[in-house]
Amino acid sequence: MAQLPPASQLVERLFGPIEDRETARRLARDLGTGLLIVAAVQATVALGYGRDALADAALFAVSGALVWATASRLAAMLALVTACGSAALAIATFTLHEPASQGRSIFLGLVAVWTAGRAVVAALAYRRHSRAVPPPEPDGGGPPAAPRS
Repeated sequence: MAQLPPASQLVERLFGPIEDRETARRLARDLGTGLLIVAAVQATVALGYGRDALADAALFAVSGALVWATASRLAAMLALVTACGSAALAIATFTLHEPASQGRSIFLGLVAVWTAGRAVVAALAYRRHSRAVPPPEPDGGGPPAAPRS
């Protein structure tokens, strides 16, 4: 069974700065899992209140799995666009069409927007930080000096 990190480490990773490649990778895995959870909740809500949101749930599931597995920038952007559209549609439905819905999916949409936005930041940071930086050479990396005789 996998051991969960302490809550303070998870909160620091979710809200703190991304300083290296390993932190970005761990954050991408956490946010990919978060997108999978959002997809499960979205699918449950869609089955209970109407099947319109099943496409959003499928896009969240696919992009969440890709962010979790590969820290993909494209998948994170797809999740962000889907989340923004879903949140905008939920707000429009609440304000214009059906105020009796009490805004059930607005909170879920805002959580999805934050999670997907942070996943974009993590994926970009993962690609930005180099894999392994060789240590600088003591002589500056120039050609070797000729032996003196």
